[in-house]
Amino acid sequence: MEEVRQHAVARLGELLKHPDDINFKVEVLRRKLLKEKRVLETQLNTDVQRQFDEIKDGLQWMSGSQGQVELVRRRVAQIDQLCQEAKLWIPHYERIAKISCTHRNFLATIDFVKEFRTFNEKRHQVAQLLDQAEAHIETLDLNLLRIHYELRQLEELRDRAMRYTAVGHPDVAHTLERMFGDIDSLSERFERILWGLAEYVFELAEQLRFDLIVQVCKVVEYEERRDQQGALLQQRGGQDAMKVVSPAAGSNWTRTDRHYKRTLLERLERAIRHRLATMLGPLSGADAAQTLEAMDEALAAFGQLTENVAQDLALVQNYVAPCFPPDFDILPFFVTHYHRAVYDHVQRLQDSPMDGGTILDLLRVSREYHVTIYETLGFPQEWLEPKLLEGKEEVLIQEYMAIVRKKLREWVDNLMATETAEFVNRTKAPEVDADNLYCMQTSVIMFQIVNEQVELACESTRGRLIFDVVSECHAVFRIAQQQWKRHLDAECRRQATRAADVPPGLVDYVIALANDHLRAVEYTESVLSRACEVVNRSYQEKLHAELSLAMDEFMNLAKACCTALCGIVFDDVLPVFGQLFTPAWYKDDILQAVVLTLKDYSEDFRHHLHEYLFELVIKHILERFATLYLDAVANKGARFTRPASVIKFHADVEAAETFFRTCLDAITVDAWLQPLHQTGALIESSATLIFLDFYAMKKQYPDLPLSFVKDILQKRDDVDRSQVKEIMETLNNKVKSEPSGMHKTQTIFSQLTNY
Repeated sequence: MEEVRQHAVARLGELLKHPDDINFKVEVLRRKLLKEKRVLETQLNTDVQRQFDEIKDGLQWMSGSQGQVELVRRRVAQIDQLCQEAKLWIPHYERIAKISCTHRNFLATIDFVKEFRTFNEKRHQVAQLLDQAEAHIETLDLNLLRIHYELRQLEELRDRAMRYTAVGHPDVAHTLERMFGDIDSLSERFERILWGLAEYVFELAEQLRFDLIVQVCKVVEYEERRDQQGALLQQRGGQDAMKVVSPAAGSNWTRTDRHYKRTLLERLERAIRHRLATMLGPLSGADAAQTLEAMDEALAAFGQLTENVAQDLALVQNYVAPCFPPDFDILPFFVTHYHRAVYDHVQRLQDSPMDGGTILDLLRVSREYHVTIYETLGFPQEWLEPKLLEGKEEVLIQEYMAIVRKKLREWVDNLMATETAEFVNRTKAPEVDADNLYCMQTSVIMFQIVNEQVELACESTRGRLIFDVVSECHAVFRIAQQQWKRHLDAECRRQATRAADVPPGLVDYVIALANDHLRAVEYTESVLSRACEVVNRSYQEKLHAELSLAMDEFMNLAKACCTALCGIVFDDVLPVFGQLFTPAWYKDDILQAVVLTLKDYSEDFRHHLHEYLFELVIKHILERFATLYLDAVANKGARFTRPASVIKFHADVEAAETFFRTCLDAITVDAWLQPLHQTGALIESSATLIFLDFYAMKKQYPDLPLSFVKDILQKRDDVDRSQVKEIMETLNNKVKSEPSGMHKTQTIFSQLTNY
């Protein structure tokens, strides 16, 4: 009804396309539809009347046929009565009947004797046919039907002979048994060929020898029909309609049922299991002692199990099943037994120790198997019972995750033991990659392990499993990062406190560690891309969140390495900053040593540190330099003697600015050194105008400490205490009048440790 309604609505939509159609076309359409309705009603009335007439005629014929049947029955009874009366009119009727039966038996005996005399010739012919068939079995050049026909002629001759002599002298029966003894051996040879071809059914179909499959089925069908006839005769009291002797003569003979159909199905089941065993090799359980290469091949075959089974069942459905008689119902037999063989194999595999790859293959195959067989071939679900895993998927997933967790921890623990020992001992210089950057093998080896596990999980196409594996990899990343952070901090402390006792090359190894973790970020992005290809949107979001966190953690450790490098650099020059603005500063160009040291380190960083990390570490150095330089105002013995202090101060800032501009862009350098320039302006400004420089500086740096300004004023030789007090009162009043929110902005002055 829904389809009819939709069709009507669509038709109305075609007829009434414009608003004006409602005013002009509705009445025309109504009249047209009424006319069509009247025509249809007339046609329906005519058809109904015709059907009624035909039914009436049929009922009349059926009523008349009952009378005709009754008439025929009466006439047949009259004929039978006339025949019984005729026997009384014919003299010696019983003697004539016996003579006729004797004549028929005599003719049958003559025919039997003729066949009996040709028995040896026929037996020799059948033996030759079997010899030829056995010789050409590899090339499949044989004719089963001819062999079966000739062999059955011999067997029927033997059976008739044994039946005729069933009530005769025992010596005759023994003689015939010796004479016909070879027939059983010939039958056994024929059956070996027959059942060998039955077990070769898949190969016959692949070689397009459907004629041989049909011949096997014809033989089995014939023998099955003979079995059914024998069973029917036994139910009727052993009466053989084919015999020509008296019933009493054959009452002791019975035919032995061959049960060829049952044997054929058993052989086909064996062929199915052999097919699966050949497909899976060592995994089928046939031979436990197998080489690793054979096991690898078998595991690869198991990974393609669904495809191979689907191909075999499609072969059966399209080519093998049509060769069998319909009453054999052979397609369900093949499907159910093939499925049972697969199920038994899966159960055997579940009961044996499995590695992670086998578990994933098992999960993937179980998921693909039912969908592929059901959707591609269209077989009913009840043919595929029981399910391969019977709801044990969750158990297998947990088992697989336990294996992954254990293996990842073992592999990463071994890797970290080697890599951290090399980092701590530093017996040789770190490796250099194609770009002349220091590098380590940690991320390369670790992500080889991770990619292998993720790729296996992706092949299972299970979103949850992929996410669980990725989460486990992330946990391993975090463990490795914690170890690296612990060793990095420990080595930097050793370098700072006992530099003479630690092995050389810490800077190079920290550079290598930073490069390695930056490279790990790129590897993590590739893992994310691969995993997101095979999962739905919900798991894509989860994977993105999980691996984004992992990339942030890798990046944080790379930044921690940059911070460590900055610390190592300033451990060498920190004493110089303690002499700034002291008499030693006026005497020598002590900052030149700092700039040269920074230049040496920066050249090493430039050549062996990734460009992004190089800029990052130079920014750290610039920030630390500016902070230490401003903090040096609080140095003990610091004085600002004008005009020498102004000249020295500007010279230091210009030297630093010249160096840092060789490594960073001018905007970044100016942003960090501008506070130094304005601090120089405070030193240079006159006592009466210093508040103008302070206001300009305070506006740009709201967190500028008044104690910092006061310290500069107190250490200027041209400002006395009364002037300092007066200036500071003015500045304090100005600061108090400003909105309180201005002081929450943090700049370089919030990083000063002395103010």
